[in-house]
Amino acid sequence: MPAIPNRHRGSRVNDLGLLAGLGEFVPLLGPIASAIPALPVASSLGLGTTLYGLGLYGLAQQIESNVVTLLVARKLISIPPPLTLFAIVAMALAFGALGLLPASPLTVVLFVLVRKLYVQVDGETGRRGSRGFAIQRSRW
Repeated sequence: MPAIPNRHRGSRVNDLGLLAGLGEFVPLLGPIASAIPALPVASSLGLGTTLYGLGLYGLAQQIESNVVTLLVARKLISIPPPLTLFAIVAMALAFGALGLLPASPLTVVLFVLVRKLYVQVDGETGRRGSRGFAIQRSRW
């Protein structure tokens, strides 16, 4: 594979960055799939650059998917991280690769709906009822 001329290198880097960013919308699998086009480009610059690029993609993906995303979701909507991981695995097993796309957003929507419709929280103390989850009547 021939080396990329300098005048085109910036354009390709931007394209690969855009592809990596778009890959982040697919949980767990998207960043890995977005690394596939970047590795041949890096291999044109040598084995060291290829290994460096592979390691950087892997490290960034692991930190973002398994730490940052779960902590942000836990902080913003109080969703337990194991529930998110379970939903991703269940949707992938049930619907294949297309199940990965809606897994996290659907989990958040269902979690918030259950919390809003079925969990009664005491307004004064902020604690749940004596039995944990109490069914409250819907206003619809």
